[in-house]
Amino acid sequence: MTDVDVALAVLDVLATGDPGAADHVLAPGAVLWHNDGTGELPAKDGFAGAQGLHGLVEGLTVEVLLAEALPTGAVLRFEVRGTVKASGAALCARNCMFATVVGGQLTRIDEYLDPTFVAQLGL
Repeated sequence: MTDVDVALAVLDVLATGDPGAADHVLAPGAVLWHNDGTGELPAKDGFAGAQGLHGLVEGLTVEVLLAEALPTGAVLRFEVRGTVKASGAALCARNCMFATVVGGQLTRIDEYLDPTFVAQLGL
């Protein structure tokens, strides 16, 4: 499994709403950081929100626009799309993720969320 494949497993969490979808590549103590000011948290805790997102968005899909290896892991650029259940509005959130991979395991995720994501969800 390449570092890009390891990073893509995180997008499976988003696409399926299953917080355990990336367990097979997650290192013990892996951390997740978002640019929204919440700071670092255990990656497993951050993945728990994927189920809630599916509760808010009908037909949620994740489209990978870029998946490239880096010396320390991989970078992914992707869009989260669907229809916001509360408003019927189309959702298109453009995000970027840097994954640090060590020995085939994900140790750190730095995710830059679309600054309009929350507003698009009506939250």
